[in-house]
Amino acid sequence: MSEKVLCKPTELYNILNQHNRISRLAESNYLCLIDARAEGPYYCSHVITARNAKWDVNGKCILPPDLEIESMRYIIVYDSNTSSFLDSGPAIDCANSLAKASRYPVQILIGGYERFSAIYPFFRTQKITYTIRELENMKPYPVEILPGQLYMGNYRHATNPRILKDLKLTALISISEDSSLMFEKGSCAILYIPVADSVGADLYSSFEQASIFLASRLNTGSAALICSTHGISRCSTLAMAFLIHHLKYTLKETHRLYKQKLDEVSKLQHNCLASIARQKKRLKDLSDSLEECKQKGVPEDINTINGIQESMKERPNIFFEMEAFLPKKNGLYLSLVLGNVNVTLLNKQFAYKDEYEKFKLCLTVILLFFSFTCRYLVSYRVVDALLNFLLVWYYCTLTIRESILINNGSKIKGWWVFQHYVSTFLSGVMLTWPEGELYQMFRNQFLSYSMYINFVQFLQYYYQSGCLYRLRALGERHNMDLTVEGFQSWMCRGLTFLLPFLFFGHFWQLYNGITLFQMAQLPEWKEWQVLMCGSTFLVLFMGNFFTTLGVVYHKYTNQDKAKDL
Repeated sequence: MSEKVLCKPTELYNILNQHNRISRLAESNYLCLIDARAEGPYYCSHVITARNAKWDVNGKCILPPDLEIESMRYIIVYDSNTSSFLDSGPAIDCANSLAKASRYPVQILIGGYERFSAIYPFFRTQKITYTIRELENMKPYPVEILPGQLYMGNYRHATNPRILKDLKLTALISISEDSSLMFEKGSCAILYIPVADSVGADLYSSFEQASIFLASRLNTGSAALICSTHGISRCSTLAMAFLIHHLKYTLKETHRLYKQKLDEVSKLQHNCLASIARQKKRLKDLSDSLEECKQKGVPEDINTINGIQESMKERPNIFFEMEAFLPKKNGLYLSLVLGNVNVTLLNKQFAYKDEYEKFKLCLTVILLFFSFTCRYLVSYRVVDALLNFLLVWYYCTLTIRESILINNGSKIKGWWVFQHYVSTFLSGVMLTWPEGELYQMFRNQFLSYSMYINFVQFLQYYYQSGCLYRLRALGERHNMDLTVEGFQSWMCRGLTFLLPFLFFGHFWQLYNGITLFQMAQLPEWKEWQVLMCGSTFLVLFMGNFFTTLGVVYHKYTNQDKAKDL
């Protein structure tokens, strides 16, 4: 039996407004909201998504048969005006029945419907049933920090006239470096804080100005909204700083609150992962059942089944989007390098992706000029060793960063990741190749190859980043997609001119491999690095060439099929 706790109206407000990309009310195991009043008052009006409690002849609350009470994250009960456990009312009786079946605390709304509807009249409704689509399309309100006074949200909240009116907002703080944002001023006082959404942004220098602005509004009974265009990390930082300053929170109290929120986030992550696992299992069971029905069904049923199966195809993508924001077990490589560390970045994914792209571009340019220097300006084995050491470090770092990005929702074709492991190995072997006649014979060819490969990688970054930006804007690519050192299906949209450059680089790898195998036939051959590098170049050629060829063949085959249809 779970415990029973009291729920403040502001807590229910924030639970109703939780969302990721869509409202969390659409999740089957998120919220069970029970209205314990009689049918008459319930049908007159109730809190959105609330169900009316059913009672047996003995006055015992009957659990809703279509709900998995034991797995519900939030179970909240209210009646007309129950405010404490000392009160006797239907909310207490209903909570006692629900607590026997729940794993999580059953919450009783303080003040009941009368108090909640007085504070949040816009959450009253007469609607009883909701479709999944209606729940998904619900527009959430901003997070309430101080009841009726301070809210935290995004640009959409700040420009929604209904939200401004419902919450009686008269002050806005916009934290964004985008100076083109437009707000309807009206009776709202607006403070612009031009701060970039990056780790190195200076928000501290604006704390005093923001605190004075907020305090002057809140002291007069006004309500204020802190908003930004990308994520809410800057908003929450500013809100916490203001609470410490305005409410005189001590460091100890702030740290306690911080740990409490961490525990809440951890529990939410665990519950969400469990819900996704259950949904996947049910989806698999449903798919198997539909296949059985398809084999036995009549033509009319088969059309219906095909429609259901078509709608189910989108579910794995939805699960993938959700899992990108949840912790997951590290793969073998990350476990060996970092141990069992949670590398899920939550709201810092896009910043980390941008850092990865900048890192790759910067090192590509450095390696291009370094290779040019070794090829034409300097001819010392020590400098060559520095180049190869830089290559080893670069590819090692890429593999780690890519593994972290994959854990956070990036989709990279398997070979384009694996080739970095192969390149790391190749650079390591080149680093250990001692000075000698065979090394000098292959040196200029390798440095010329290195210059060309880095030039092609620069070209790919320049054109792929523009293409990805366009496709993301059209909603055809995921926000976490990366530029790669190869060819993927989406590049057929305007980047096929890169194919000759890529294929030339692939055949240069084949040429390097053949050259090294021919050198192994010479009487001067003694170093094992010759055969090892030759084999590695052949592996790179086969992987790059056949993967690129497969992508192009698959893409144009699908285009031909589409034309036939």
